[in-house]
Formats: sequence, C-alpha cells, structure tokens
Amino acid sequence: MLYVRGDPQNYDSWAEENGCEGWSYKEVLPHFLKSEKLLHATAEDTKEFHSKDGELSVTRLEDSSPATLPRLKDWMDSSTKCGVPANEDYNAGSQTGAGLAQFTIEQGVRADSATCFLYRNGALKRANLSVLNHAQVTQVVVQGKTAIGVCVAQGGTPDQLRKAKRIMIHARKEVILSAGAVATPWLLLLSGIGPEEHLRKVGVPLVHHSPGVGQNLQDHLMTIGPAFAVKAEKLGDPHFSEGCKMYMMKQLATFYTSGSGSLFHAGWVQGLGFWRSGLQPASVGNDIGVHVIPFHAPLAPEQLKTNMGLDAESCPLLGDDPNRTEGMTFAASLLKPQSVGTIELQSSDPFEYPKIDPNYFAEEIDLKMMVQAWQKIREIVQERPLADRLDPESEKKDEAILEEMASDEYLEKLIPKLALTIYHPVGTAKMGPSTDEMAVVTPDLKVQGIDNLRVADASIMPTIVSGNTNAPSIMIGEKCAAMIQEENCKGNAVTK
Repeated sequence: MLYVRGDPQNYDSWAEENGCEGWSYKEVLPHFLKSEKLLHATAEDTKEFHSKDGELSVTRLEDSSPATLPRLKDWMDSSTKCGVPANEDYNAGSQTGAGLAQFTIEQGVRADSATCFLYRNGALKRANLSVLNHAQVTQVVVQGKTAIGVCVAQGGTPDQLRKAKRIMIHARKEVILSAGAVATPWLLLLSGIGPEEHLRKVGVPLVHHSPGVGQNLQDHLMTIGPAFAVKAEKLGDPHFSEGCKMYMMKQLATFYTSGSGSLFHAGWVQGLGFWRSGLQPASVGNDIGVHVIPFHAPLAPEQLKTNMGLDAESCPLLGDDPNRTEGMTFAASLLKPQSVGTIELQSSDPFEYPKIDPNYFAEEIDLKMMVQAWQKIREIVQERPLADRLDPESEKKDEAILEEMASDEYLEKLIPKLALTIYHPVGTAKMGPSTDEMAVVTPDLKVQGIDNLRVADASIMPTIVSGNTNAPSIMIGEKCAAMIQEENCKGNAVTK
C-alpha cells in the first residue's frame, strides 16, 4: 500500500546507462502523474510532482493526523542529525531522506489497481473490454515470427484448469503481457521464446532464441528489526499501551460507521527512509531503505513460515514476545542489490510452477549494505529526540550468535536468518536497446524478434527501483498505453 516512485536517478540510469531512450525521470514523470489522484492536494502539490486527476488514490500519513505522528517526527529529527535529512515528500524530486509514508489508500481501504482502474471508473462496462475469471493463459501463439493470440484454459481449481478445454483468443493487433516478473517470463518460455538450451532441456519447441528471458531477477530484501522498547518513564501513552483496547474499539466503530478514524487510515509502515550506503556508485541511486513501524510489530510464527519461509524456531528474534511493551520497529531494506537470480521452467507443463531462484546474498556487498543499514538505524535511535523516547539497550540479542551484538560480525550472521522478501521481483524480461543481446524488449516494450508482442509490467525494468514497485509498475502500464495510442492514432486526438 506504500506509494513510492523510486529515486529519480533510477530512471536516469535506465536511459543513460542501459540504453532505454525515453525512460529518464523527466520522461516518465508525466505517466506517474497521469495515474495519480492525490487526495487533499493543494495547488502547491500539483505544480510539478503530483496530480489529483488520475485514477489511483494516494493519501499522505499526515492527512489523517494519526496518534503515531509524534514518534515519527522524532524519527525524522534524529535522522537529520545523523546525516539522513528530513524529507517532507520523497516523491517530489529528491527521494533521499527520512519522511512520512504515502499510501494507495482511500477512506481506510486499500486502493488497489482493480478497484481504481476497472471497477470504480466503469471500465468493466466498456464494449472493448472483456475479463475472464478463473482463467490461465498457457501460451502465446506465434505464427512464424508474429504473435497472433493466446491460448487460455478456463476453470476453477488448478485440477479443473488442467482438464479444461483450451481456447484461442485471436489478437487483431497486438498481444500485451502484463503477468508480472514471475509469470511473464514463465509464459514467454512456455511459448518457445527464451534461451535455446534451456528450452531444449525442458522439451519446449524453440520459436525464438532470447537469452535474457528469465534472467536478471532482482528483488528487495528486508529484516523485521531492529526493534526498541519505549523507556520506562515514557510508558503509558494511551494509544500504544496495554490499556488502549477501548481506544481501538472506538476507532474501529468510527471506521465502520463513517469510514473515518485515523487508526485505520494507514498501514503498519508509516515512516520511510532512503539513503546511499556509499558502497556503490552514486549513479545507482539510494541503495538503502528503512520501513518505520511506530509500535512493536507482532510477529506470528505461522504466518512468517507460510508467507516468508522463515522459521521462528531457528531464530528467537522472530518469535512473538509476550513481554514486549510499547516501542518502535525498524525494517532495514536492501533497495539496490547486486545479486541477481533466475526464473526457469521445470517442465513444458503450463500448470507446473516455474523454478524461482532469487540468489539472495550471492554478492558479498549486499550483506554489507544490510549491515550498514542496521547500524545506521542504531545510530539514529541513539540520537535525540528519539533517544529520549526509546531505549537503545532494549534491542534483543540472538544468543546463538557469539559475536558482540554491536559488531558488524554479529549482524553478518544475524541478518541472513532474518531476511525476507518484500515481494518486489523485477527484471526478468528486461528492457534495453536492440544491440543488447540480453534485452528481451526494446524501449517501446516490443519483444525483440517477435512482431506484435509487447510486455508491460515490472519484468521490463533493467534494474530495480529504489522503493516499492507498485507505482512504477502502474507507470509502465501508462507509458505503454501512451506509446500504443501514439502509434495507432497517427495525429488524431487521443482520449483518456
């Protein structure tokens, strides 16, 4: 639900270093603005970096005046003293700094892309749009070197899909894949578009050799920690103490009766920080981030195991602690990893999930950046005014690690035990110039070597952005739509 566009340097790097003409920050900004509907926007907000006329609802934390605001302001002030300047709007030109979160939330409800772009605006009623539910595309149908449609199985459960009769949907002009950074390369490979040797091994007939399909997988990692308790003399805030149940019940009642109430107008993560580690060239952009949760984040071991693959038994810091009191939790994040992974087929069966190898921490520098992020958070917590509120000595230690808790060596052993994906995979059908053999699509998002086939999702990113990938993915869709309109309208007026 976080609305983060990334570091402008990310996009300038796409254009200048990756040969993606037309994708500089200046050139993609209009497509961010086209989709954005910033609620409570002022005239100053919409001068350059924000819009109130799009479909995607965006809110700012301060608009709801939550009870957590004093804690977050302390975070920003202490960060400033530690070299991470307060930033009132990380989506307005410069991303660097510590600031309050922006969300895709409206009236306490997540503003997801289906709600904003299909349901609320009436798009589902358009004559030129049909939506198939419980359906799975199994192949892009290519005739010669031209995409002419897709094969689809429609059913309910996976078993029903497997047994369902497949139908072909013909394309009048183009096929556009927007299946995401996992399913797009999966579908391209099933269609015979990918590395020749890999396709031969799994028994998929080669249609076009494209060695970059499924390669260049990048993702964001984070750790739920460090966490710190509020100092004893600061305990008793009615919004965060054990006695806050009545407050929460009142807020819940207000939300359900009127859609208001500050407690339900923001996610857990309410503050964000972005900075450069100094371990990579400045042109990379911000490579370190922190998610600030202004209370103790309860960790359910079963959910961690199911959703994240983390075992609380192997790391006591992951277990729920009934003795925790008021506090704050910080999630250190690796925004620009150097480690890259792959997505490959396990077989030619379109209903057998692909093999995903994220290859986390394959490059030593990634762990060093995470250690730096954790140490920076510790430094900020020890600086006033946050130091007046939190107890730096309350950070829990993993006793299974013998190194001193304050040392980098301790963190080098702890962080791999705590690290989890933020589910931001990108790059597996990367964009680049036609001279780049590993580029799956060119800057107009057309698949190299196949006519009438484009990709418009996070898989086309040549390098991962410094932040959540939802807003950039929507921007990619907007830019793709604009390019298609420009090609097809030929000077005629383009309507929304």
